[in-house]
Amino acid sequence: MSGASAFVAGFTGATGSELVKELGKSGLFSRVKLIGRRTVDLPDVLNANIFEQEVVNYEEPDSLNAVISGCNVGFCCLGTTRRDAGADGFVKVDRDYVLALANCAKAQGCSQFHLVSSQGADKSSYFLYPKTKGEVEASLMDMKFDSLFIYRPPLIVRGDKARGVEKVFGVLAAPVNYFKPGSAKITANEVARAMIAESKSVDAPVGNKLVFGTDISKLASS
Repeated sequence: MSGASAFVAGFTGATGSELVKELGKSGLFSRVKLIGRRTVDLPDVLNANIFEQEVVNYEEPDSLNAVISGCNVGFCCLGTTRRDAGADGFVKVDRDYVLALANCAKAQGCSQFHLVSSQGADKSSYFLYPKTKGEVEASLMDMKFDSLFIYRPPLIVRGDKARGVEKVFGVLAAPVNYFKPGSAKITANEVARAMIAESKSVDAPVGNKLVFGTDISKLASS
């Protein structure tokens, strides 16, 4: 991967921010574009010659194409919640924006695409969250990337960013997770490290690959 370029969408969220930190340590890419709808203050430890912020409009393909051009690998950590954005806003971000990004990545010749999805994603579900995640997964698989990695983590432990219900569930999930790491909860940093591990391992197209919680845990420890 030496000399390759990548982009990270959703880099300000819990998983995205951990991914950026780990990419900074890895030296895996010579250039990393951080895609967002606004600029933010970046950690001082990031090499400014490698990491650059790009402001995009997810509803304008030309905006995305211009930024993604030349990137070999795409990491998508985009996501919001129904509570924060409402039902329509959730679908727009978690489905429409993700697919707009993926379509542009495919058109620009991006060979690897990595998506943080969710445990239980199911396009046939009656519930909005798993149904939306499942629809996105199915659409991405139809795009035929050389290598598509879809990560299905359980509850992501987000530290200080965790909501009250997440903290409660995290405590309840601890006994299950003790005996089977990654089955009931996982940290954002573990997801980030698993994404990098999978990206580094590619030496030939792998097609579509689902990466479940227990696999994420193992990859993060490798």
